[in-house]
Amino acid sequence: MHIKLFSGTIKKQVKPAVQIIIVILTAIILSSFFFRIDLTSEKRYTLSAYSKRVLKKLNDVVFIRVYLDGDLNIPFLKGMPPDSSIRHERV
Repeated sequence: MHIKLFSGTIKKQVKPAVQIIIVILTAIILSSFFFRIDLTSEKRYTLSAYSKRVLKKLNDVVFIRVYLDGDLNIPFLKGMPPDSSIRHERV
């Protein structure tokens, strides 16, 4: 009778530990891959298939410089990233 009680206690302690280990390993594996998922309805952060084909055909690095100044309207500001994290992404 004591053996069953003891094994049940071990199962209760091991299950959360295994789940935590699985989450940590998944995070480590996924951290080596960079991807973003565009969940906006207008696909604002997604390049079209044509744009991707054109960029893949280029043999050199493409630099894009954007200059912003003045009062920008609200819809335009919605499209702006809150930080400059998009700056150095590759297609």
